[in-house]
Amino acid sequence: MTLLQYLHKLSRHVQVRIVVVISIIVLTWAGSVRAAPNVAVSIAPLHSLVSGVMAGVGRPELLVAAGQSPHTQSLSPSMVKAVHNADLVIWIGPDYEIPLNNTMDQVDAPERVKSLANSGQLLTYPVRESGLWAPHEAHAGHSRQSERRENIDPHLWLSADNAKAMVMQFRAWLTAVDPENADTYQHNANRMIVRIENLEAVLAENLGAVKTMPYVVFHDAYQYFEKEFGLNPAGSITLSPERPVGAKRVRQIRKAIISNQVKCIFSEPQFPPGLIPTIMENTDAHYGQLDPLGAGLQPGADLWFDLMTRLGQSLNECLSRNQLKPDQGL
Repeated sequence: MTLLQYLHKLSRHVQVRIVVVISIIVLTWAGSVRAAPNVAVSIAPLHSLVSGVMAGVGRPELLVAAGQSPHTQSLSPSMVKAVHNADLVIWIGPDYEIPLNNTMDQVDAPERVKSLANSGQLLTYPVRESGLWAPHEAHAGHSRQSERRENIDPHLWLSADNAKAMVMQFRAWLTAVDPENADTYQHNANRMIVRIENLEAVLAENLGAVKTMPYVVFHDAYQYFEKEFGLNPAGSITLSPERPVGAKRVRQIRKAIISNQVKCIFSEPQFPPGLIPTIMENTDAHYGQLDPLGAGLQPGADLWFDLMTRLGQSLNECLSRNQLKPDQGL
């Protein structure tokens, strides 16, 4: 006999009482489910760390896909809507995700928008100006800023120390908008920090054999990673990915590659590698690819870890053995 058949045999009074009891149970269960806060995050590495802290509660919205450049990519209408509907919006700040500035300025409650560049909790370095770095400039000291300063290198997430500080900052911001899930955020943050520390130790060991070898990057995005692991960058092809690279710049880079016996030249998946064959011509440099944002990686809590692992692997592979030429791919 099915439940419906059984209920039909019961008296009308008993039927009503059963329905009332079931309704109370359903409503009580529904009321006990905590709604996740609406969270929007600008770029994939930050989104990854926020996802880890929010595990079991909800999923943040990613505004700029990892294969797109936050220097140039504008938000789609759906992403603009996500920003305006969010309880919490997290980004680096107006000097990095420049196309997002107008949208962030129009949020009706500015306190919901949190800038990591202005948080005062992170390790920061100034932007390296020349693009051709002497050892003292490539390894200049750092500071923890107490207030916003101009010309801060915005690639803050490429430091494991910063990633740990971000995780704790995200925990605090999420707890402020969703105190009912504070215990879960704290538990997740602790677990993420242990995982970051484990990866940091692995990267330090794997990069130890190539840390003195000079290389050139497409643009100056990696100094947090480089300084944390004691690497030896010689320069960047462009000072800013939005600016075209002129003939004078190409000559300067080629001269630096030859004089510094540069081992590798790295492109980025967010930008076409058109100039690299010209720059590499008649040099002994090899070709590789570095990615500061996680292009091709699945968004979510693992992306930051996969991104950092892939950075270490790409550097180690190119600096320790011959690599493919840019027209052969990777």
